[in-house]
Amino acid sequence: MPIEVIIPILAAIASFVVAAGYTGWVAKQNPGTKQMQEISEAVRVGAAAFLRREMRIIVPIAIGLSVIIGFFIGDSNGIAFAVGATLSAVAGFISLKVTVKAAVRAAHATGSGLGKTFAITFRGGATVGLAVPAMALAATAILYMIYPNPITIAGIGIGASLIALFIRIGGGIFTKAADMGADLVGKVEANIPEDDPRN
Repeated sequence: MPIEVIIPILAAIASFVVAAGYTGWVAKQNPGTKQMQEISEAVRVGAAAFLRREMRIIVPIAIGLSVIIGFFIGDSNGIAFAVGATLSAVAGFISLKVTVKAAVRAAHATGSGLGKTFAITFRGGATVGLAVPAMALAATAILYMIYPNPITIAGIGIGASLIALFIRIGGGIFTKAADMGADLVGKVEANIPEDDPRN
């Protein structure tokens, strides 16, 4: 196995190990009161439902594009596109799981000082920040070993970018809809003023 494949794979493994350690550390922190956990669970369920619904639209499009790319440009390009798209979707689910878990623990930690809060938020964010490039490194190295062609490797980035674009746009719409819904409920149902901390 060439050195240009070994080094990225070793770096990816190291990143996965550190990310797993951070995830375990965050999971051991106090998740807060029962009410905080209920709110966190509601956020998780809502975000997961959005991602699942969005994937029902994205997956057929990604599969269709992979087939088209493979037919017109080459099988290796279609495979690389599919790998990139799949890893991008996996990154979305990892991000959802870790950030929701870290958010409620960071909120609870604010009662005991800034240091603990920063540690939880940093390690929660670093988990995703390490796992995503680790997946990209491993996939790129392995595909390069199978198909040593830079054009083929570019397919990974195109596939990942397409899924990321869909998730970003759809997520922005979903977030704004949730924001407006919460704002209306707060003002109309609960009579909470515009600048009230509860709003």
